[in-house]
Amino acid sequence: MFTANRLDDGAVIWLTGALSWSEASTQAAVFSDDGAEAARDAVAIACHRNFIVAAYEVAVDGRADTSMRERIRAGRGPTITPPQDNRARPARPATGDR
Repeated sequence: MFTANRLDDGAVIWLTGALSWSEASTQAAVFSDDGAEAARDAVAIACHRNFIVAAYEVAVDGRADTSMRERIRAGRGPTITPPQDNRARPARPATGDR
């Protein structure tokens, strides 16, 4: 099984049996030894075309959600609250010399 992040929006995507990419982890394919070579080629091509980043092969027992990392990647999202953007805050009024 192979997963990566789509370069243009960072979405977690999975390689399907048709060697296309899907956001649905349920469509991820578990490849045989022979199929894994074609899958690795598809991953290499997608990386080369700047379609994906951070691709890796997932060791599975037939399911994509076996490890905590894969459960988070498959839909739970970040495990922390992202910091607020300081640029979005209104400017403080000047208080004189500092």
